[in-house]
Amino acid sequence: GSQANYFCVHLPGLEAPFQAEQQQRRLRMHGIQVRDCSSFGLPGHWRLGVLPPTAQAALRQAWLER
Repeated sequence: GSQANYFCVHLPGLEAPFQAEQQQRRLRMHGIQVRDCSSFGLPGHWRLGVLPPTAQAALRQAWLER
């Protein structure tokens, strides 16, 4: 099988480019990097890296603060 160090998540309500960009900017203010997957043909999806628990906790906290 194949292994990857990232995965894609679907984010309902972020299909509109301006919504996704706004959320990306907000997360970046917290040091969180995500990639919009629209160019892969997956609007409303982001690519996230597989990271250690401390980074996962930071993403969770940043997301909950929205």
